Amino acid sequence: MGRRLSRTKLLALVVVAALGVGALRLRSTRAPASVPKAALVLRANLDQHAEALKALSKSQAPQYVYFSADIDPASGQPWCPDCARSLHAAEEEVVGAGGTLLLVFVGDRDTWRNPKHPLRMDPDLRVTGLPTMMRWGAGGKLGEVGAELEKAGTPEAAREVIRDFIERTKGIEAL
Repeated sequence: MGRRLSRTKLLALVVVAALGVGALRLRSTRAPASVPKAALVLRANLDQHAEALKALSKSQAPQYVYFSADIDPASGQPWCPDCARSLHAAEEEVVGAGGTLLLVFVGDRDTWRNPKHPLRMDPDLRVTGLPTMMRWGAGGKLGEVGAELEKAGTPEAAREVIRDFIERTKGIEAL
């Protein structure tokens, strides 16, 4: 999977995967053999997030959304150090729990700092900090963790926050 996908093809793959046409991995890392086939990691940028959230809502697996800073091309890591500490843990823990994770990359530092950023203004999301992780369902946001992830000073601490969040939100469904 060394080849990069265009935005249009990526969005099409997200929609196809969420509709249950097949268990599709958009990331080259393999899930452990014990993980149910529904476990997926999907990715979307700021322009794709609304359609990707609609597609995610159709997934039969527990759904999570993780909002992250864009990847810095120079370092290969998110420009936000808190995101860099927790991004991989979010992927691994959600997949390990048999869930579907949508990674939404919010933009570069200047884009995110804009007080009128679309994710800050969206009445259903109201993302105020990075990283933010949400439990998602057909009706939208079912739970959220953000400040705890920001405060987690090590990757291990971030992983523990994510594990706890997944455990706390297990079985929560839209009313």
